[in-house]
Amino acid sequence: MKPLIPSLREKKRYLHYEVTTETTLTAEEVKQAVQEALQQFLGDYGCAQAGIHCIENTNKHGVLKTNTKQVNQVKTALALIKTIKNKSVMFKTIKVSGMINKVKRRN
Repeated sequence: MKPLIPSLREKKRYLHYEVTTETTLTAEEVKQAVQEALQQFLGDYGCAQAGIHCIENTNKHGVLKTNTKQVNQVKTALALIKTIKNKSVMFKTIKVSGMINKVKRRN
């Protein structure tokens, strides 16, 4: 099977976010909360269309990979996360880029 030419390939975007909270959270708790919020807001079909992958995740920062058409929906889903394990949190999108190196440089 022939590979797709670049103009037909689905373009990707890397979204760097920051988690602000008064208490400490583990990276696994943050990752699980992000996945649940995306599933709840986008649904099965929307998550499949967005092609979301967690590239890098710490307790304060993270990088998600998604396609260009779903970036705004993913940003909205992150903004809707208000609590994790009954702890108040706030998600802030730091940068969206097409190159992962530019996003990782901000960590």
